[in-house]
Amino acid sequence: MRQLLAQRQRGFLALAEGLARPFSERAARHDEDNTLPRENFDDLREAGLLRLSVPAELGGMGATLPEILPVLERLTAADGSTALAATMHISPLGQWGTVWRRTGDPRLERFLREAAEGRLVWASVTSEIGTPNLLTDARTRAERAEGGALRRGAGFTRAAPFERMWRDAQAGRIMPFDERAAADLTRRRAAS
Repeated sequence: MRQLLAQRQRGFLALAEGLARPFSERAARHDEDNTLPRENFDDLREAGLLRLSVPAELGGMGATLPEILPVLERLTAADGSTALAATMHISPLGQWGTVWRRTGDPRLERFLREAAEGRLVWASVTSEIGTPNLLTDARTRAERAEGGALRRGAGFTRAAPFERMWRDAQAGRIMPFDERAAADLTRRRAAS
């Protein structure tokens, strides 16, 4: 089936097309070896695709959802694992770009500029009871602790730079919940 794409969509898709062959050629090896496809993320960064959803005024490409979806579809066909991780980066950045435009929050601006400059690869899945999960309103905090980090708060948060999450998972390190917060969360869920 032939897609009818606007000029900007075709431009973004061409960037993904340029990465499809090398991603596809490396995918089986990385899957078999259970290794991080670092070179794929280097390629995504060099192509500018890691800043795809960051607002243009902050140094990103300012792509909209209809412009992003064909890119992700092409990356998925080449290497589903890389595409999933890239989506976990691209999607929240786009959402936070929308929040930044509405609020002008300087923390979000700094965060988004770091992503646009290629200094941040973010993989995020977050959920925190009682907040709309806009990054600026999270109350759960991570504190350094022996052997990793300790989370304090009522939320389940799995947000960290992707490479660190991958490295920690491979090494078998975990980030334990604070016992009091976990007990409080259990009590609240039982009461609801």
